[in-house]
Amino acid sequence: MTGNHISNATVGAVVQARAIRGDIHIHTRPAARITPRQLPRGPRLLVDREEVRKTLDDAPADSTILLAGSGGAGKTALALAWLHRKAGRYPDGQLFADLRGYSSGGPIPPGRVLGEWLRALGVAPEQIPASLDERSALFRSLTAGNRFAVLADNAASTAQIKPLLPGPGCLMVVTARDLLGGLLVNGARALALGPLEESLPGTARFADRSRTTRRRNRRRSHAGARLRPAALAVCLTGATLATHPDWPIARLAHGLTLPAFDTDDGAMTEIFDSAYNHLPDDETRRLYRLLSHHPGPDITPEAAAVLADTTIEAVTPRMEQLAEANLINETRGRFSFHDLAHDHACTTAKKYGAGDDATGAFVRCAYWYLRTAAAAQKVLIPGRWYLGRVFTEAPDAQLTDRTALEWLAAERLNLLAIANVAHQRGLHTLAWQIAEACWGLFVRRRYYDTWINLYETGLKAARVAGDLEAQARMLQGQASAFLGMRCYDRAEALATRALGLAVDSSHRHAEATSLELIGLVELGCGDHADAREHFDAAREIYHDLDDERGAMLMTRHEAEADLAAKNYGRAIELLTEAEQWCAVRPEESYLRSRCLIRLGRAHRLLSHHQAALDTLEKALDLSRATDAHQQQAEILIEFADLAASMGKPDLEQRHLREAHAIYTELGAAEAATVASRLVPKTE
Repeated sequence: MTGNHISNATVGAVVQARAIRGDIHIHTRPAARITPRQLPRGPRLLVDREEVRKTLDDAPADSTILLAGSGGAGKTALALAWLHRKAGRYPDGQLFADLRGYSSGGPIPPGRVLGEWLRALGVAPEQIPASLDERSALFRSLTAGNRFAVLADNAASTAQIKPLLPGPGCLMVVTARDLLGGLLVNGARALALGPLEESLPGTARFADRSRTTRRRNRRRSHAGARLRPAALAVCLTGATLATHPDWPIARLAHGLTLPAFDTDDGAMTEIFDSAYNHLPDDETRRLYRLLSHHPGPDITPEAAAVLADTTIEAVTPRMEQLAEANLINETRGRFSFHDLAHDHACTTAKKYGAGDDATGAFVRCAYWYLRTAAAAQKVLIPGRWYLGRVFTEAPDAQLTDRTALEWLAAERLNLLAIANVAHQRGLHTLAWQIAEACWGLFVRRRYYDTWINLYETGLKAARVAGDLEAQARMLQGQASAFLGMRCYDRAEALATRALGLAVDSSHRHAEATSLELIGLVELGCGDHADAREHFDAAREIYHDLDDERGAMLMTRHEAEADLAAKNYGRAIELLTEAEQWCAVRPEESYLRSRCLIRLGRAHRLLSHHQAALDTLEKALDLSRATDAHQQQAEILIEFADLAASMGKPDLEQRHLREAHAIYTELGAAEAATVASRLVPKTE
């Protein structure tokens, strides 16, 4: 893959095939200009750090800066406040990642971060390289010569940072607890953050502003000279004082002293203990402890209610009280821990382990995630065959197609974390069922890194459980991911292994799915005849199983092979057969629409313009009826292609704009591809 400036980058021309027949013609379009604005909201109030901010102001606009300091020193707050203030210097955008270098779940791999950043820069998911080195090189190419500000927060090591460095011309800000020598050797500028020098004014501003100036000044004179705390300590103490307006600041001053700050283990324990002890009731304190047993990066009140075995109505005000006390953070209705707060919550929870029933809380929460994910999956693809027992249960949640997809997307990292911990704790069946329950999310949104990692965890769990059928299912999931990334050799190897396990376990459905995947690999490589053979073999199995849906899917795949081979007449015949099967089954409206999309494409390629128009209009009506927004955008692209073939550029642009609006609203990577076809409007 190659790249230059975002404004005129070519995000690759990649050919991967086992056999090449005939001529190769490669057509590329410049990637659309994407301006990501990923920085979280900065602090409303930032005290002290004037000298550090002046130093930052004087730093070159294309430098690498390391903000180092103890946990809770305010590194992230300072970085965000300064970067938001300097946003105008970086018009091409800001990128952000919390590397979770000190979290209990371990640091985030740099490859995953690069995958998210490349998506944000407009690279289509299937064009993101698999290897870390290739991702890093593409990221440098796309950012080189542009003005990007990149914040890598909570870094654990130089090795975690080096692949994330942008190309020349960009600013990189790294926060870490230690001075990362490898970065310094490569020219990074280090700024060490010590304790705050102006803690009491800052604490007072966090506290109730109704306090009188006279009382505030008097308290400063008693305690101010000896206070040099961490920034987080100021926030925690200020929050405590805000909820106790009659207390003097000196009452908590002992927790802000330098000796407490300088202690390595439990440096802020006294401050955290004070905030914890002054929570309004035992149930709020219990919730704080239980939240430490949630392994994911954030949590909603609904999940917290399950964790605490209570109601959403009861848990929501308690979550808000914890946020007001600065013991957890809140962002758009989702709550998370600062890593120091998480450590304190874990330590505190150990004192109440038996009484809180932490194991029961995790298991209860994990099964809730699994059941909700399964319910969402069944909404997205109701007729698919499933291996997990959870799919036979009545759903707990009532979801639409849109809400099911959005829930899975929002919870994908939590689901990955839950699966990992479940596997570690011996809940192997739960772990691999979570992977199966995320299938609909991955095929529609294509979060390839999470897709592969989750199914890899599921495969490990299935192996430990000795479940051959589940192993085959997990291998099929991985094969599908690599197929979508056009890593055909890898996909074929995984599908072949799945086929062997399916045969060994005599699971005919798994055997048919494995044959289907091998056929899709061959279709991707241009081996149309071999693909048809595998689709035919899979269809025979589906017929033996009386699985009409599976047989219909093979008919559709065979039509896709005919489309690729330019056998348009036969493709129309097969697609019409598949569409008619779906037409009498209302629950298969989504699949019917997909058949109609390809049928419309076949008519267009034969210049049957009216037939193509009528077919695509049916597809659009169905997708609107099922609230399938992603598919609506895909159909609008087909309309645009049809308009182009009819010599109607204005109509083509109108359809493209409508598709682009949908993809943008969904946050889909296809928005960039569509944007590259848009012609700027003239005044």
